[in-house]
Amino acid sequence: RAGSEMEHRASVAAMGGVLGERIRRLCRRVRENLVQAEGSLNFPEEVAPPALAELKAMAEDARALAAQVGRTPERTGFRVVLIGPPNAGKSSLLNSLLGYQRAIVSPRSGTTRDTLEEGIRVGDLDLVLVDTAGMRETSDDVERMGVERASEAVSGADFLLIVLDSSRPLEGEERKVFSLLQTREALVVLNKTDLGFCRGFRQQVEAETGRRVVEVSALSGAGMASLEAMLLAAAGEREKEFSGVLVSERQKGCLERGASALEELAITAADGESPVELWPVQLREAWETFGEITGENVSPDLLEEIFSRFCLGK
Repeated sequence: RAGSEMEHRASVAAMGGVLGERIRRLCRRVRENLVQAEGSLNFPEEVAPPALAELKAMAEDARALAAQVGRTPERTGFRVVLIGPPNAGKSSLLNSLLGYQRAIVSPRSGTTRDTLEEGIRVGDLDLVLVDTAGMRETSDDVERMGVERASEAVSGADFLLIVLDSSRPLEGEERKVFSLLQTREALVVLNKTDLGFCRGFRQQVEAETGRRVVEVSALSGAGMASLEAMLLAAAGEREKEFSGVLVSERQKGCLERGASALEELAITAADGESPVELWPVQLREAWETFGEITGENVSPDLLEEIFSRFCLGK
């Protein structure tokens, strides 16, 4: 049920990498303690019950794992938001990346009033490009709403493209956009190179932003290959981060339920509220729950859920 190739590979990598091994190791520990708990009931003179310290340690490890993993946001790919002052050529750049005229382009300032999203595939990665209204102070109510939505889009971005018109000097509107660079991964795109560079423009931008810069012309296509390569590299870096994250709510839910079962056992056992005879029940619950992640245990309910979602064996 991955929404993109990136999410699919992240899920597979998570279970095949360090995170998957940690879950399998925890599952084995729980099973070993389950065997010991069962043995202590049947052969109390020969087998001691699991140590309280071990029960507590397993509960802490399980909770730490459950807190570490999470689901990637609902989306269809790496989210790239184009941001910048009016008339910097954001919509033209979007159209150039897509390869067709998706956004309306006009020489009049403030044409874009809302966010516009479109999916694109670069290499083997899925990206979502988001065009936004030009960032500036305005008395126009509709345009102001567009600027507010642009700010909202920035907050949900994986990566920013700061688009600037390189044919004119830097002004206050450009510098206002630079403030977004403090908290976001971004690339500065110097657009409209076909019109000629404003003297010292690139050096000034590099000095004020300290970020990577790429020169392009959305009109002629110059520099677009370099821009795509940089986007691909940025998306690839984010994919590496996702490789340590479970992307299934079911898997995360299993970890949380198993952690809760172990925590309850550790607390009640320490307080003497849980007799040793009940320890195997709670340990088995945790082991079976973790086993649903690793594939060691597949309950009839899980099989029913799988067959209800996918057309398998029919």
